[in-house]
Amino acid sequence: MGWNRVRKVAEAGTVKHWLQTLEPSMQAEEERQLKSSIEKVEKALAGDKELSYAFRLTINIVRQRGRVDGLREGLKLYQYGVRILERNTPLFWSIMKYAARFSDRKKPSTPQICEYLDRELRRIGQLKTGGHNKPVKKSVIAPPESWGCDTWAEALEIKRNDVDVLFSAARAEAHSEQFATLMAWSLWGHPRTAKPKRKP
Repeated sequence: MGWNRVRKVAEAGTVKHWLQTLEPSMQAEEERQLKSSIEKVEKALAGDKELSYAFRLTINIVRQRGRVDGLREGLKLYQYGVRILERNTPLFWSIMKYAARFSDRKKPSTPQICEYLDRELRRIGQLKTGGHNKPVKKSVIAPPESWGCDTWAEALEIKRNDVDVLFSAARAEAHSEQFATLMAWSLWGHPRTAKPKRKP
């Protein structure tokens, strides 16, 4: 999931998610602008020692509070990430990750998700059976055993209501602002670095 796919704040129209403005590629420019602004204010206050001191003190307090708020936000997101992993099955998590690839306005339909899961089951089956294109019945992303279905296409016909309930919950979680913030936070914390080019 790239930075250009970070969810927008709910009902905010064209306003981007606040973490998207902190994309790694933008940080250098943001820091340069901040430094320039601070220098301008300090220069303007150079003749007043009391105001200069108050300004520097304010900047330091704001930075310290920013660090504390960042740690608090990070802890909340970590706890949320742990909760969704502990409370939900690998199947639910797989559906969430797939649904998160889509925009808010074009969420994947139930048949689309079924096709994706069946495709993944066939892929796993090929790996386990040496190339035979057969779905794996006991995979963690297979339909629940209690449904008595081998594929999601079959589950869609026999257990449509159950499939809709499961997929609807996973889609809603994947497109929640909290999950979007978690994804943005993980991207911000682990920026991708360009691979060095090989010498000819």
